[in-house]
Amino acid sequence: MVKLTEIYNGPNEYDPKEKRNKKEYLLRETYVNPSFVVLVKENEELAAESKVRELIPSLSKDVGFTKVLMNMSTSGMNQISVVGAPDSISEKLIG
Repeated sequence: MVKLTEIYNGPNEYDPKEKRNKKEYLLRETYVNPSFVVLVKENEELAAESKVRELIPSLSKDVGFTKVLMNMSTSGMNQISVVGAPDSISEKLIG
């Protein structure tokens, strides 16, 4: 198992001043079985959003974001987004 830092959507809260929901992201440790991973690619949506606003206060603006797609056999595919560029996440998964 490989430990990665997952970034995920937190609870949405309506901002009456902006008249829209505020999007909040949170981090958590997650363990991934590398043998289930079928795809690793840049999360372009998070990368673009991070250039416009700070997603997580403690993260560097230069950090990358990666989508990891896993084949969970009986339950189908599962996708998570993790902190780190695709090349560094791939290296962690390969060992």
